[in-house]
Amino acid sequence: MSKKPIEPDPLRTQAEMQLARTPKKGGTTRSAEETLHELQVYQIELETQNEELRQAQVELEKSRDRYVDFYDFSPVGYITLNQEGMIDEINLTGAKLLGMERSKLVHRHFFSFVATEDRYRWHVHFLSVLNHDDTKDCELMLRRNDESSFFALLHCLLLKNNAKELSVRVVMGDISERVRAELAVRESMKELAFQNEEKSKRAAELVIANTERDRMTDAHVRDVERLQKSLEQSIQAIADTVEARDPYTAGHQSRVSILAAAIAQELGLTEEVIHGIRLAATIHDLGKVQVPAEILVKPGKLNDLEFMLMKTHPQAGYDILKDVDFPWPIATMVYQHHERLDGSGYPLGLKGEAILLESRIMAVADVVEAMVSYRPYRPALGIDAALAEIERGRGSAFDSAAVDACLKLFREGRFAFKAETGRGKQ
Repeated sequence: MSKKPIEPDPLRTQAEMQLARTPKKGGTTRSAEETLHELQVYQIELETQNEELRQAQVELEKSRDRYVDFYDFSPVGYITLNQEGMIDEINLTGAKLLGMERSKLVHRHFFSFVATEDRYRWHVHFLSVLNHDDTKDCELMLRRNDESSFFALLHCLLLKNNAKELSVRVVMGDISERVRAELAVRESMKELAFQNEEKSKRAAELVIANTERDRMTDAHVRDVERLQKSLEQSIQAIADTVEARDPYTAGHQSRVSILAAAIAQELGLTEEVIHGIRLAATIHDLGKVQVPAEILVKPGKLNDLEFMLMKTHPQAGYDILKDVDFPWPIATMVYQHHERLDGSGYPLGLKGEAILLESRIMAVADVVEAMVSYRPYRPALGIDAALAEIERGRGSAFDSAAVDACLKLFREGRFAFKAETGRGKQ
């Protein structure tokens, strides 16, 4: 069997072809001509390689410039700290958050920007990252040189170079708006709980003092109705506060609550259960008060860190609501509305019957409403696409009975969102 011929080097072939088109000078011996020919071939090869290297260098510089722009003008600050906690590197966004020029921040101790009351907590967290590669987030108050302060969310990642030297990459975001909103919501919920407790006491006193059975019953009913109305008005006010931060999803919670209630009614649930579902759906995205506004309205795809922050909103909503004594498991419904039957949801990855029926109903309504509505990162997809999505996930991601009820409502024309018909109906 004959050996396969070696394919010629394309670069050398190109050089020889170019040299062949160049007229030869006479007056040299055959050996000298061959030597000159070989040297000229090498010269052309080197020139071609140099041109390719130059083009590669140009592309590399362009790529580097794009990376620098992305790094410097990211919506969050990027800081690299050495083992002593000194700033080795920081982007422009981080320098702006700390209120100093970047050149003056390098070799400065990050500890000096931490508020006095949070310094011990930062020290413990930083050591935990260095010694145990702990990647948990840390929330601190930071102070600038001008004495102004802001709340920051710090995500730390341990890095090692080839020399096995340690450094810590810190992703820093300003969460002042989120913290203030959370405090306001908590204060509002405490006030609501206090008012409800006071009203309940007054209702109880009225029942005890009233000696006539009919009048006592009527007074009690009226007081309960007032409490119910006050509770619903407070919940709606909270929902309006959440949606005011994101104009692109204004009305989302309200529309989800209407569809979820219609699905529950189609399933034959009691009015009491339906009422609880409607109220929970009205504030199911309450936890988004902890998500930075720039992430909520970002027109493009979220990066990993931004998506991780977005996925914290069910837990945040649960933490705000868990201590409020509702007649329904409102906090748990909110906590589980992104769970899926097959365990692919979040934040707990629950499966099947471990998820409340109310939350399974809300999950179907939430997906349908989100898909038919406009978002800053995509146009509205339409009701047909939304129904196809829940039908595709029937029995795997979504509750079969809830999906069937939703499909029936739309396909029989007994329900439509206002955005489609001008008037919702069911």
